[in-house]
Amino acid sequence: MSSEKQKRKNSQFGRNLILMLVVTIISLLIGEGVLRVYFSLKNIPIQDLRAERTRDLHSFQYDQTLGWAPIPNSKGKTWNQSWEHNSHGFRGPEYSFEKPANIEHRIVAIGDSFTWGYAVKNDEVFSHIINENYTDIEVLNLGVSGYGTDQAYLMLTEKGIGYSPDTVVLTFYRNDFFNNSSTNYNGFNKPY
Repeated sequence: MSSEKQKRKNSQFGRNLILMLVVTIISLLIGEGVLRVYFSLKNIPIQDLRAERTRDLHSFQYDQTLGWAPIPNSKGKTWNQSWEHNSHGFRGPEYSFEKPANIEHRIVAIGDSFTWGYAVKNDEVFSHIINENYTDIEVLNLGVSGYGTDQAYLMLTEKGIGYSPDTVVLTFYRNDFFNNSSTNYNGFNKPY
């Protein structure tokens, strides 16, 4: 290939690269403008979006060991489905630390939003369904949205073992790979 052809090819590549960068920057600016207009019409200041999302999702609070945990006795809606946390911050009824006499098998379920029951009513969470259908089995739902298996393990060691479970069930989903390597969720940092 001649030197002249190579120069034209390099020049064309450089122009295409600059054009791509300019189009990307303009697209991002337009997108930001649209979002600013949208949120101003909803009267939500841009800087409050993270706090608004956190408050609306699950009422998290900072936890020194776990990074974040649901606020005890909090209530709310996610995807139009009502939820509430008990006095320990877990979804479901109050659980005693001692296994009730009528319960033969106690299960502690740990994990992320799939365990917690994201976007379903309290009576549609798998722990509730098992508790309703088996009187001699008790499933305690200690799931927290955004947790990976690392924080689920911390939840088990910090709180779950205190309930003296006979079995521990860990729910796992492919996003847990990301959650395990992430250092932040909705503005809350992991403790390590």
